[in-house]
Amino acid sequence: FDKNFDATVERSLHIDFKVPQQLALLAELKYTEELAAFPAKGNVKLPQFFYENPAFSYGDAEMYYLFIRNLKPKRIIEIGSGFSTLIAVEAIKKNKAEGFITELTCIEPYEFTWLETIPEVTIMRTKVEEVPLDFFAALNEGDFLFIDSSHIIRPGNDVLFEYLNVLPILKKGVIIHIHDIFSPHHYLQEWLVNMKRFWNEQYLLEAYLYYNDAFEVKMALNLLKNQHYDALKKTCPGISAATTPASFWLQKTK
Repeated sequence: FDKNFDATVERSLHIDFKVPQQLALLAELKYTEELAAFPAKGNVKLPQFFYENPAFSYGDAEMYYLFIRNLKPKRIIEIGSGFSTLIAVEAIKKNKAEGFITELTCIEPYEFTWLETIPEVTIMRTKVEEVPLDFFAALNEGDFLFIDSSHIIRPGNDVLFEYLNVLPILKKGVIIHIHDIFSPHHYLQEWLVNMKRFWNEQYLLEAYLYYNDAFEVKMALNLLKNQHYDALKKTCPGISAATTPASFWLQKTK
């Protein structure tokens, strides 16, 4: 990196982030009071959600829960699973008690043996690029595709499969989550400079959204945290100035 590189500088991108619509959706979301039911601390070896886990914490987990509770998808496919799955299951159980059923399938070849113990989850222990495209094409309007995979572009890998094969064949109205996206900022300074974590999925996503009217930004948590902190805090009360939420939500529009 250039010695003057600063990942905290907000970049100018030719992407319509739909900020007024994001703020309107934030104000409409119900069930915020339910977020206090989950503990801050817990055991990573047990299938119980807690906020201060190493993967899916304040802001991200809160919004996922609220999206499931409010939008009530009939199907969710998770690519990459773990603590996101645990908070999703909590929302799914709440919806079920009110008569709304969600089918949750997790494509997770590597992590968390305890996933098999959760009755609300169907586990596929396979690489996403080995899953037939028809499986994703079966998602309907209002269903969720949750992506949290390797974050790195490599020939023939999961990220390229997701963006070049899966996203184009999704039906209109499918809602997509992509994790660890900090747009319009770079990835975190600590990751890039100190940890040498050279992820690049975010830049593929940004290029994907340039002049692409088939997808619409629905919620960009890192942007909201930096530009509209008070509004996000009202909906996701667990966030703080030190929180770095990185969930990016889209919807297929055509």
